[in-house]
Amino acid sequence: MLTIEGLRKEYGAVVALQGASLTLVPGTIHALLGANGSGKSTLVKMLGGVVRPTKGTIWVDEQRLEVGSPAHAIHKGIAVSYQETSLVPSMSVADNVLLGIEPTGKAGYVAQRSLRERAAEILDQLGLNIPPDVPVGELPTNIQHLLEIGKALVKRPKYMVLDEATAALRREEVKRLFSIVCSLRDEGVAILFVSHRFDEVYAICDRATVLRNGAVVGTRSLSNTSREELIQDMIGRRISLEPVQQKTGTSFKKQAVCLKARSLTNAELRGVDLEVSAGEIVGIGGLQGQGQTALLRALIGATTVRGDLETDGHQGLFRNPSHAAGNGVRFISGDRGREGVFGQRSIYENIVIGRIATFPLWKRASQRGENQAARALVEQLKIVHHSLFQEVRGLSGGNQQKVLFARTLASKPNVVILDDPTKGVDVSTRMEIHRLLRNLAGEGVGLLIASSDDEELAEVCDRVLIMYEGQIVRELTGDLQPSHITKASIEGAQSEKGKGAETRADSL
Repeated sequence: MLTIEGLRKEYGAVVALQGASLTLVPGTIHALLGANGSGKSTLVKMLGGVVRPTKGTIWVDEQRLEVGSPAHAIHKGIAVSYQETSLVPSMSVADNVLLGIEPTGKAGYVAQRSLRERAAEILDQLGLNIPPDVPVGELPTNIQHLLEIGKALVKRPKYMVLDEATAALRREEVKRLFSIVCSLRDEGVAILFVSHRFDEVYAICDRATVLRNGAVVGTRSLSNTSREELIQDMIGRRISLEPVQQKTGTSFKKQAVCLKARSLTNAELRGVDLEVSAGEIVGIGGLQGQGQTALLRALIGATTVRGDLETDGHQGLFRNPSHAAGNGVRFISGDRGREGVFGQRSIYENIVIGRIATFPLWKRASQRGENQAARALVEQLKIVHHSLFQEVRGLSGGNQQKVLFARTLASKPNVVILDDPTKGVDVSTRMEIHRLLRNLAGEGVGLLIASSDDEELAEVCDRVLIMYEGQIVRELTGDLQPSHITKASIEGAQSEKGKGAETRADSL
């Protein structure tokens, strides 16, 4: 049994965790829930020995854990899969998965054959058909996140912590992971499952502990606890779970087109055509890995593509993302750690850099004006912080995502392109982001959103384009429902015959 007693963590005047306590029982899956900034990641890092608590104790099998020591945590049978991967891009898959626990021969050298064999076993367990010697940096984000989980599995833990493990995974990968997790549970492993996805929590977890403002609100049995009760515990008040009011998808045909692409083609795209009107939110759906991210990156000039592109005031393909930003087209990546925030820079710097990169010197405000504008955006987006000049890496994942939105708003875009904009954020922040998207559309901004969450697409989009193998094979309009989008995605192969055909969602 693993018991946490009164853990507290202070960063100067900021209290990240205050007196947190919980117990992990062997053979159970225990959810850890909380809004962004509630202290979940701090608690996870303490369990992994990465962060030393100011006060408190962790007991493992009635023995005190030496806090602040990752090696001691591993020795005690604790393995952590972190939300932000700890992989080394230049190293191979095998070297990453067994980093720090490499098998050695009699002379003390790494036994390369044993290392590759053990890595191959983990890859097979994860359902990954990739060579153990390929550099991790060459692999897509979802595969890297699976390898982060593999790093935990290879340690054969007694206590396993999964921090937002499914946030970057495809549906079939989530199913595979859940099968592994349930098998570990049946073998007597205790699992702490940190997630914002309630469907997943209710699918595999037995109990849930909720954190709010660094303190434990309570622990509940999920068999007799509603989703609304958990959300109220998380944010301290009742909120409506009704989706943001959406438009019908038909009122934009007379609006000016602000983004128009024709015959976009490269190794991953097969002649994609699309249009986005001012004030419209267009979703990109489909089974994951069908070219959604490739399309977004092609539109902003991040990858080489052939075809035609026209935006408000510009005609022709963009040379790179900076060229796109300079022409009013902003991109918010689904990988905020690598392609979003500058972690070692302040909130202020992360926000104003969007204006610096977009506007010529004579159009920029004074430093005082930039400061006031940044503060106004922080207040508008309710970014939890203690100083405008604190490093962004000290914020929770959801608040880092809000900083990206603040940067985008500061640049006053005509078009915003987003890749999984609410990945890894809590339900309250998700609703705030959805309202922000609607507000942007109301101001005449055109938005193009790729999301792995069909509920999200149904809630905020005016129409949804379904992709299959690099093509848009169907367009959904009208009364969008998650089930309609899911069905259309699964039927993508059959729909290819009617490529691009418009379908009213309520006819599915």
